Amino acid sequence: MVESFELTNNENQTSVYAGMLITAFAFAEFSTGMLWGRVSDALGRKPVLIMGLIGTTISMISFGFSSSLPMAIISRALGGLLNGNVGVLQTTVAELVTKKEHQPRAYSIMPFVWCLGSIIGPAMGGALAMPCESYPWLFPRGTLFDQYPFLLPNLVCVVILACGICTGLLFLEETHAQKKHRRDIGLETGKFILYKITGKPASPTNIDKAPGSGFGEFDPLTVDPPPGYQSAGNSPRLSSTTAASIATDIECLDGAPNRGLSACFNRQVILVIVGYAILAYHSVSFDTLMPVFLSEERSQAKPMLPFRFSGGFGLSTKAIGLMMAVQGIYSMIAQLWLFPIIVRRVGTLTAFRSVMIVWPLLYLAVPYLVLLPDRFQHTGIYIALLIKITFHVIAFPSNAILLANAAPSKAVLGTINGVAASAACLARAFGPTVTGSIHAAGLKFGCNGLAWWAGGIICAIGALESYWMEEWEVRMDSETPEEEQPVCEPLLHATSVEASDEAGSQRRDSLGSMPQLDLSRHKESKPLAEVIKIEHPTRGDDTRAWGPPFAQHTQGFAEEKAAKGPGESAYFASVNRNKKSIGLSFQTPEGVNILHELAKSSDVLVENYVPGSLKKYQLDYETVHRINPSIIYASITGYGQYGPYSRRAGYDVMVEAEFGLMHITGERDGPPVKVGVAVTDLTTGLYTCNAILASLLHRSKSGEGQHVDVALSDVQTATLANIASSVLISGERDGGRWGTAHPSIVPYKGFKTADGDIMLGGGNDRLFGIICDKVKKPEWKTDERFVTNKVRVENRVLLEAMIEDETRKKTTQQWLDILQDSGLPYAAINDVKSTLELDHSQARGMVTEVEHETCGTMKLVSPPVKYSEPAMATEEEGELTAEERWKKELNSLGKAPVCKIPLKLHRAIFKTTTADINVGNALLSLPLDILVDILEFVGPFAMYNVTLTCKSLTRVVFDHQRLLYPNPRLTSTLSRFEYRSDVLGAGFPGQLPLYVESPYTEVHSVASLAWMQHLRAELDLIDTPCTRGIMHFVTMELAIWFGDLIMKKGSLRLRNNGSTREQQLAETLPRFQRWITELEHRIDQTMLIAY
Repeated sequence: MVESFELTNNENQTSVYAGMLITAFAFAEFSTGMLWGRVSDALGRKPVLIMGLIGTTISMISFGFSSSLPMAIISRALGGLLNGNVGVLQTTVAELVTKKEHQPRAYSIMPFVWCLGSIIGPAMGGALAMPCESYPWLFPRGTLFDQYPFLLPNLVCVVILACGICTGLLFLEETHAQKKHRRDIGLETGKFILYKITGKPASPTNIDKAPGSGFGEFDPLTVDPPPGYQSAGNSPRLSSTTAASIATDIECLDGAPNRGLSACFNRQVILVIVGYAILAYHSVSFDTLMPVFLSEERSQAKPMLPFRFSGGFGLSTKAIGLMMAVQGIYSMIAQLWLFPIIVRRVGTLTAFRSVMIVWPLLYLAVPYLVLLPDRFQHTGIYIALLIKITFHVIAFPSNAILLANAAPSKAVLGTINGVAASAACLARAFGPTVTGSIHAAGLKFGCNGLAWWAGGIICAIGALESYWMEEWEVRMDSETPEEEQPVCEPLLHATSVEASDEAGSQRRDSLGSMPQLDLSRHKESKPLAEVIKIEHPTRGDDTRAWGPPFAQHTQGFAEEKAAKGPGESAYFASVNRNKKSIGLSFQTPEGVNILHELAKSSDVLVENYVPGSLKKYQLDYETVHRINPSIIYASITGYGQYGPYSRRAGYDVMVEAEFGLMHITGERDGPPVKVGVAVTDLTTGLYTCNAILASLLHRSKSGEGQHVDVALSDVQTATLANIASSVLISGERDGGRWGTAHPSIVPYKGFKTADGDIMLGGGNDRLFGIICDKVKKPEWKTDERFVTNKVRVENRVLLEAMIEDETRKKTTQQWLDILQDSGLPYAAINDVKSTLELDHSQARGMVTEVEHETCGTMKLVSPPVKYSEPAMATEEEGELTAEERWKKELNSLGKAPVCKIPLKLHRAIFKTTTADINVGNALLSLPLDILVDILEFVGPFAMYNVTLTCKSLTRVVFDHQRLLYPNPRLTSTLSRFEYRSDVLGAGFPGQLPLYVESPYTEVHSVASLAWMQHLRAELDLIDTPCTRGIMHFVTMELAIWFGDLIMKKGSLRLRNNGSTREQQLAETLPRFQRWITELEHRIDQTMLIAY
């Protein structure tokens, strides 16, 4: 094409002009790469990809009509400006791939498609260019294609792009975490087209859904359940589609925090992006040089080895196109089969590094192919091309995987990929121009390989740079086992009851005595439920942070406010009354063992995790059933334990949308709306409670436990009630939304008053007559348009307007007075505050006051059921301190009155207290000055068997005791000490496996209980929970320090500070006694949990 512009007769300059075309596109793409990435974050991936295709279409049309180099450059630049697909596609793949083992296969898909284009594109371009010369019988001279000889291949590309645009609009799904929930009319249209063509229902599309929901309008009504799961009795089988609910392993990557640009680019990210730019530079240089090299005329000059020789192979356009097509075919095969195999065997970084090391040798050898005998030249060319493609298909996706894994968060992955794409575009922009210039200079001096060897040097730099890269196993925000994230919002407000005092105790009929475990989140306690709630070991229940509003801490609790936040979340308080909490990690064997011990003596376990996700923690039904065959194991999920939707997220609102409720909720002419409360969650909780009670009744007769599978989708379908039955019987669709009206009864809706709204229910002719009398329109009763409900429904619009004309004449309260004792169903439409203030609500005791430990008196909604027998009423726990609640709760968990828990659980269990507002905020509530004093006290001596490390400015972890104290001010104190574990006096074991007998009893070592008693006596310590706690904190240090004095065993090496052990003891003992005295004054504010 450049030659057709007749710019020069010097073939050496042709490569420069050809490089300018490539540079124009790449540089323009570089200038907008990050911009398109940001646009995709704002609008979604799909719109940007479609816009990129449209921009390419415009560019191709313009390029086909180019008759000069400037116009061709502008056309290519326009294509680069409007095409931001590279970075967005990489981001899309990263959002789809969630497991590292799937990355090699997933990241080979896009290059595979590229390879497919590489087969079609070069062959088509070479075959269709200048058609009047190649196919004169089909394209005669003097036609449009004679005037624009390169228009035909561009028009064919436009047709292909148009197909891609249509396909994307109709069938491409959005992957952006926040944008994929919105309605996609294109997908709906595509689904409709497929249904009309095939007659088969398409898979659900993004119709106002979250991940894990769809609008199953054409879905089958039933799904055969697996053996062992069936509806009760002879009831018909219903679909029990499944979904992901809540798991400890899930925070929707959607919720990752936004980060600044500086936080996005850590050292690894920068190294991989630089490697990508280098890779792009020398790769595009190779691609630029090879066609020029193949098309250059053969040189007749005698070569002057080793470096002075020139000329090419003089191949035709068709021959070059065929070679490029062969290259594309091999590239496609290697991408699908060779790349995944290599990466799985040697690893991503090793594969990338190996290719980069060997690649420079190819650049060194390619120029010498022209010196081969003629019969070997074609073979040499094909070998070089295949080697290059092999390196290419390994290096590029490997780099993409390294970049995805190096990203500090998925939330910034789009930005990072945008920058990477821009960097590669910049490299591609300069690569052809620089390489073309070097090649032209080399030809001028008779050195055909100069540009090739320059590219090899750049490739060698990239190989060297790869040695600074590291292969990260997962992204920094990928969920570690201990920080797995929830995939859905609260599913249920349910109950679980505390374990009995003795394992294997006689199970009684009272529900309050039935031990249960609650592994679910955000559950509301029902009457008689005494709950053991298992929470995340560091952050606790998510609803603790849901607000505002928060119940503020009362005066005197400033420390709690600083440590635990603004106060108690109103949401958390509403659904977690009368519960007890345990922070328990499933990631440690000790934590799982504790839960297994609890399950042994429990009647019911309730969980709402992703189906199958508890199996890896040995907490699935099969495992728990083996531990306790009589346990009732209730699983609440969005879509059940089996079915096509089993891995979907089960949000209440998504189930409302997909399973019909939202479609029939809202104003008649308005859009679908969700119900004001999580009604599907609430009804699922009620159904679960009923199922648990039925299972307990069954067990009382059979002795067998069972797995109860409750799905929001099933409950929502069941609660459609008469609407669903009408659809099934009539075979027609439902009547849609009716607002406050009834589809089959008129008048039956809310009407405007002078100052609000009032609901009137004229459910029959008599009640309609009452309405007519009260609005002083008795003639309506005999009006032939309104005499029966049937004709009233037919004249709905007229009658409702006439009634509202009358109701607007008076206030709501006036109408309430008029309608009182009339026998007509009526009601004011109140807001929630007015509802709670109603005299009737107060008389029924629906608002109750409870005492909160730090927030004082709080008002909460009361349980709705009233019992005639006092024993059946909700039992409120008396006033207990946090320490007493901890004792009562933890002591009830074991087989004996005292529970022995090894201290080396390493965060398996760290706190159990109903009063604590934020379960992960602190394990040690010591005043800061006291803790600093203690650290300074033990500082001059070696800390034995205790490794002190500062994990961050807010967390200090003692490796043996595993105590946490979140306060940044400790850092300055900690930095002054050097702790050692190799200094150990003779006669003491290298490890002291400490135990705690219940939370506030004796702390002792296995060496001797008397040893601790001697130590306490020596220090004249008062025997209180607080002193026992502080004894646990310093026991390792003081035990060794007083070793010779108390135990008379061995010797102790101290740091050489010029004082004897006795002097040090005399100086520091009074100081320590002063600390203990001060701590005694703070006993009510001090909590030390040894675990």
